[in-house]
Amino acid sequence: WEKRIDVIKNSGKLPIIDTQATYGNEIDVPFIMKSMDELGVALIAFAPKFINPQEGSMESLKLHQMYPQYFVPTTVDGATEYWSEQKGPFMEKIEEEIRSGEYYFMGEFELRHYPSASDSKSEKTFRDISINPESPWMHRIFNLSSGKQITFQIHHEPEDKLLEPLERMLAKYPNALVIWTHLGQIRYPDKQKIYSPEYVDELLDKYNNLYFDLAVGR
Repeated sequence: WEKRIDVIKNSGKLPIIDTQATYGNEIDVPFIMKSMDELGVALIAFAPKFINPQEGSMESLKLHQMYPQYFVPTTVDGATEYWSEQKGPFMEKIEEEIRSGEYYFMGEFELRHYPSASDSKSEKTFRDISINPESPWMHRIFNLSSGKQITFQIHHEPEDKLLEPLERMLAKYPNALVIWTHLGQIRYPDKQKIYSPEYVDELLDKYNNLYFDLAVGR
């Protein structure tokens, strides 16, 4: 990975690391790698879909094993009924995978998530998610990240009433590594009066374990 990043830097491009992507078998991998070379994308952390509890995140690990210089082995993301309903083998599988030492990154876990336009069209009602940042499963995620120093991502709408619970978790687990996705995405301004550039600065000053990504959801 270091060598690939250096090659891109030496070509005069700023290396990009895409930490928020979902992998499915329908993706044209050779085309993706060609595009990465052209655009200066050094690495992609592909989080596979959680379809088979036995298989878990294996598709991402296989992709990394085939093309190790391009892809970061990443656990599944939370776009599944197992996560939205907080039940089933989802958490146990992720804990098992992270403790195996084969995965270097965790996918995105949705706390407050509104259905996208494509979700609404396909009637994916489970994507309308509202999970307390202080839920038992989130404590397990924060604890896992703290112990193994593995980064994870959250999708969380910065609505006023949802900020304090997340801040309490960031303070409780200062060694957890958290990426809050979709910086700057404002869906309901009337509910998000606290969120501002100044508030983001305050968060980054207060919590050394917090990062933001720049992707904007649909």
